[in-house]
Amino acid sequence: MQTKTIDMLLNCNQQLHQFQECNSDVEIKMPVVVIANGQPELLRSLVGRCRKSGLDPYVATTAIQALDELRQRNADLLILDIDMSAGMGIYDLISNDEEMVGLRVIVVGNDIEEMQPKHSCADRIRFLQKELLAWPDVLGHIEELLDWDSPHRKVSAKSIDGEAGATRESRPTVLCIDDDPDITLAIKLRLEKLGINVARAFSGMEGYWSAVQLRPEAIVCDLNMPDGEGQYINGRLKSHPLTRDIPVIMLTGQGSKFLQRELFGLGVVSYLQKPLDFELLVKTLKQHIPFAPSLPGQSMTSVLVPS
Repeated sequence: MQTKTIDMLLNCNQQLHQFQECNSDVEIKMPVVVIANGQPELLRSLVGRCRKSGLDPYVATTAIQALDELRQRNADLLILDIDMSAGMGIYDLISNDEEMVGLRVIVVGNDIEEMQPKHSCADRIRFLQKELLAWPDVLGHIEELLDWDSPHRKVSAKSIDGEAGATRESRPTVLCIDDDPDITLAIKLRLEKLGINVARAFSGMEGYWSAVQLRPEAIVCDLNMPDGEGQYINGRLKSHPLTRDIPVIMLTGQGSKFLQRELFGLGVVSYLQKPLDFELLVKTLKQHIPFAPSLPGQSMTSVLVPS
């Protein structure tokens, strides 16, 4: 399944660049980024974020493919997972190869605290801990290394949800992460009537990066999603200093007591079953964030959100 997912991602990436080459009347120079990583969920998220930020990303899932892409694309920057197969070999090569002296590199890994670039490479290599990886940090390093400003640097709830978020400062924000847009929309429409700003994300890793960037007052997260299941995303949130204290409410269609105990052990504050009782969701949120009760003339009847 993982191999099939990676193959689909590579095929989509190739088709998009072929389309851009055939349909572009005006050449717009975007920084070319090669992403060398073997994890499909992380690859999808990085590619999507790069494109939204005005970068031109190419995917490599092996060391040989990464080197081919770097030379063929004349890449400006490499995002390298040092933990991938032969990742350290790529790092050693780009640190010593005179042909790659102009290449900027962001190295991500699980144990990189003791890794230090050679003196001659210190100005073009940055290191990020994988468990604390967040897109704002990645983009900041890209801008610094390339001396480039992303045209989409400012991110608000609008950039994630497609809807205005101008009142974020005066209202608590809840981030809803679910691959079913009907569920997130139903929650959004109901919570906004109660004075809560709602941002939506539709996959696990998109939700993680949205949480790091927005730092909402609470997160409502589906348990079963593509691109990072609920337990994994919750673990990432709890390991990041900017999101570890945000209360997470998990949604699931499963009623297992064992699963409930497992989620509580992982730091989830509440476990709600689908179809969701909206009144119960509001009651749960009230325990963790301050917001006004129902608006004048509005009754708080139980509303079922589709599973």
